[in-house]
Amino acid sequence: MGNRRGGVVIEHAVEIRRSPDEVFDYCTDLRREPEWNPQTRRIEKLTDGPIGLGTRYLGEWSRGDPMTIEFVGFERPTTWASVGRSRRLLANSEGQVSKTPGGARLVLRMELQPQGPLRYLMPMLGPVMRRREDRNLGAIKAALER
Repeated sequence: MGNRRGGVVIEHAVEIRRSPDEVFDYCTDLRREPEWNPQTRRIEKLTDGPIGLGTRYLGEWSRGDPMTIEFVGFERPTTWASVGRSRRLLANSEGQVSKTPGGARLVLRMELQPQGPLRYLMPMLGPVMRRREDRNLGAIKAALER
């Protein structure tokens, strides 16, 4: 967790009382994001077929520009990686799910690289984004354990 190249890296982990398969499937179906992220307006799957390598989404949030997101790594049920691109932000995300005695451990890592003038705001936005992502991870846990 730190700043690199004018960006910010956020990493959080949580234990969830569900199987690794269930955690993986929930987290990689980005259409579920409005269930746990109140900032999400909508997520639309752009590609046909099952979710996997190359699957693309279009997302809109309450702030920022629309973003296309593509899975650039996908090893069910353990790891995935995505790249999100908007006019003002590049977001590289990775997820890892591992089995625990009580269910699964989810680790999410995000590297945000603002483009243009937004990059000057990252020192202030970093702590806000970390708190938001920590809350989102708690909301994922709550949604899956319901």
